This record gives sequence, C-alpha cells and structure tokens, in this order.
Amino acid sequence: MYWIFLDGNVLHGPTARISIPSGMLCKLAAVLVMNHDRPVPRDRLGEILWDGEMPDRSRDRINTMLWRLRRIVTEAGGGSECFVNHHDYLMYRPGHPAESDVLRVSALAKRLLQGGIDSPQMAEECLACVDACHTDFLPFASDYWSILTRESLRSGLLMALEALMSQMRAQGRWGRVSELVERILVLDPTLEAGHRQLIELHGKTRGYKSALRHYKVLERVLMDSLGEGPSQETAAAIDALRIARSPIRVAGTDMPAPETQPRLSHAPSIRAVEIALHHLDVARDSLMRRPPLS
Repeated sequence: MYWIFLDGNVLHGPTARISIPSGMLCKLAAVLVMNHDRPVPRDRLGEILWDGEMPDRSRDRINTMLWRLRRIVTEAGGGSECFVNHHDYLMYRPGHPAESDVLRVSALAKRLLQGGIDSPQMAEECLACVDACHTDFLPFASDYWSILTRESLRSGLLMALEALMSQMRAQGRWGRVSELVERILVLDPTLEAGHRQLIELHGKTRGYKSALRHYKVLERVLMDSLGEGPSQETAAAIDALRIARSPIRVAGTDMPAPETQPRLSHAPSIRAVEIALHHLDVARDSLMRRPPLS
C-alpha cells in the first residue's frame, strides 16, 4: 500500500488506486501514516483535526473517519486490520515497512544531510522522488501540525533539488538543471540562489539578453516580496556575463570588431571580473577540447 500526499491524495493498493477526499479524513490518514507503528493519542488527533477546538462527540466522529479509511484500504485491495482502534489511541500498523511519498522525502532529506549524493544510484532515487512530488502537503489544512509538516517536507524537497542541481551541472545536463531550478523557484520564488543559477544557465545556453531578462524578473520579485533588490553576488553574476560578451578582435589586426552591444556604463566589481575570466577559460578549453578548469 502506497500513500500519496504530494501528488494529490491517493492510496495506491494492490488492486486499485483510490482517491482520499480532502479534509479531515485525508488529514487523519496523513497523521497515522507519518506516525506508522506508533500509537497516536485520541486527544492529539482531536487537536490536529479540529485545530484545538474539539466538537461534541469528537470520539464518535473520529471512529466514523477511521471506518471510512478502512473502507478505502479495502477497496484498494488491502486489509482493514492495519488500523488499530484503541480506547485511548489510533495506530496505523501495516505489518511491513510503511510506504508513502512523505516518508520517502523525509528519509531522502536525512540521507542528504549525512553525506549528499554519493552514487549514481542515489542520484536516480532523488530524481524519481522529486519527479513524483507535484503538490503541497495538505494545502487545505491550517493547523500547526500540518503547517509545520508542510514546511519540513518543502525544505526536504529543496535540499534534494539543490543537491541534484549540483550533480546535473557537474554532468553538463543543462536541460535537467533548468527543470530543477524552476522546480526550486516554484517552492520558494524568493530564493535568490535559485534565480542566480537560472541567470547563469540562461547566459550559458541562451545568451546575455535572456539572462538579463530573468535578472529583471528577479528584481521585481524581490522588491515586491521583500522590499529589497538582488545581492551583490547576483549583480556580479550578471556583470560577469556582460563582460564575457565583450567584442572580439578582428583576425590578423589589432582593431576591435564592430561593436554591436553598448559598453559597460559602470566599472564592474572584482568578483564580476573573476567570474567573467572563469567563463572565458571554460569557453577557451571547450574550443580546444580540454576539460574545463575546476
């Protein structure tokens, strides 16, 4: 039985794929699955389900929701005995390792914290994990537990995406890098490091004008959301791309080629010059078919 909470709310069973209705029933399933093989006190369930304001006959309502969850499990081809209904607590006990996308993201984040992506197999696992996540965790829920879990899972996905992005950059898989950066910015539109990666990627694959357009987008996003502009590091990145496109010399002469782009209107930073020189080294080594300098 595979519980899905980050691509809709679905139970994928041996014989069927059953949707879990949004609302308290879905929230109850998520709490029990994420705390699998551990008893969850009824009082705690009530606080989560009703955001601290338990209604009358809350015990009966929880029992009714549990009955509905058992029906969903049965329709998906599983056994309803996986849910334990005790006087003081409820528990999800699948009888084998619990499987869910939220558990998968949590486990992946822990592995990344311990040592990053250390093998091609782990890279493929990361890709499969992030590719399966398309929605926020319980986006309809506003209780403390749901918000905290949602942000924790979002942080885990960001960690996986950033690790994968570094891996794909090292392999020169720029199309995949672009996809990963865009996923990062969907999760956190104000993450300047993600925008900076996209600016550098645009400069590498589409040219300076495309990078500059995204820089202008970043300026608007940060000003609207945070009331401030891009950092000096991001400004240095766009300056570096501007420097790297300087006019080349006409072959066999000391004369510059006809200038088709305006010159710099201000002196670049030292950091911008260093980045530009690195871009030029990479371009030179690429033409000479030598591996780029590290």
